[in-house]
Amino acid sequence: MDRNLVDIGNSNIKIIRLNKNELDLESFVSFNLNEINKVNFNTLPDFFVISSVNNDILTYFLLYLKIYKKQYKILDKIEVTKKLSFKFNLNEYKNIGIDRLLLMEGVKQKYDFKNFLLISLGTANTYNLVINNEFKGGIISPGIEKRLNSLENLLNISLKENLSIKPIKMFYRNTKLSSISGIYYSVLGEIEYIINQTIDKYNNIKIIFSGGGSLFFLDYIKNNNFLYDKYLIFWGIKKYL
Repeated sequence: MDRNLVDIGNSNIKIIRLNKNELDLESFVSFNLNEINKVNFNTLPDFFVISSVNNDILTYFLLYLKIYKKQYKILDKIEVTKKLSFKFNLNEYKNIGIDRLLLMEGVKQKYDFKNFLLISLGTANTYNLVINNEFKGGIISPGIEKRLNSLENLLNISLKENLSIKPIKMFYRNTKLSSISGIYYSVLGEIEYIINQTIDKYNNIKIIFSGGGSLFFLDYIKNNNFLYDKYLIFWGIKKYL
């Protein structure tokens, strides 16, 4: 049976079709609630497998599924935690989002790495470390848009129209461009520092990027021995059909 795998984050809804147990990469769509009317649910398979970290967006999405008479299954974090392919303290399941668990599970399902640093850049930037097939912990920091919103409120200026602009230099005289540069280089510096510290401590570790925000930085990271996989979470979701 063909199915839809759904990742509901804090900003966007992402859907990919599972066709004969294989991810149909060409079917991938990403949209926010303001764009949901553009999605033709009639052309999608009747069953949805959903991972969600945002109950408000999930509730709204489920209304659409009911309108179109679609069936669905919402992944339960406890059940996901019990069946992970890496060691994880079950008593700590409340302290980590299901999206982070499924991203790490996606690494195991697709690549089967035993030592990896998984970096996902989106609404929040998350860094998750697995060593000897055991989750060691993570780091969470604000994503690009959250930093931008903070500076907008602080400086009382609009920066959103400049969000997709990559600075061509570091220092500017203009407040807006200086702000964009500060946001960009603060994240880039954060990424490179965490990668370098991790590589110095652990040998033969794999660096993996996911999340739409990663595309802003991949060309500028000095250590280019990494993978980027924007479909990673769907490999994790696929395990729990």
